[in-house]
Amino acid sequence: MKKLYRFSYLSKVISVFFGNACIFLLFVFTSNPSFAQDVQQNDRVNGWSSDIDTLLSRMKEQHYVYKTKPLPDQLIKNAALLKTKVAQYSDERMMGELERLMWYMTAILTLCR
Repeated sequence: MKKLYRFSYLSKVISVFFGNACIFLLFVFTSNPSFAQDVQQNDRVNGWSSDIDTLLSRMKEQHYVYKTKPLPDQLIKNAALLKTKVAQYSDERMMGELERLMWYMTAILTLCR
């Protein structure tokens, strides 16, 4: 009687299939999906930094006192510090921090009068 080698062939196919499947799953789960998040995070940081720069330039252009005078050093320092913390803060927190910069400008003018 002739021996059937089906089971050994089938076991080889299964082991190759599962070996390839394990390699594929290992690649999928260990690959770095954060690359897209890094790009998105960089765009977000650059956008908020641009917003801070725009706020300062608008204050300088349109404010009745600071059209002719330089902006307060503390305001510029606070804005630079905020730019370094954009990545750590949420968008809601950034809105609050921008409002704080605007409030700081109002508080300075109130104290200077």
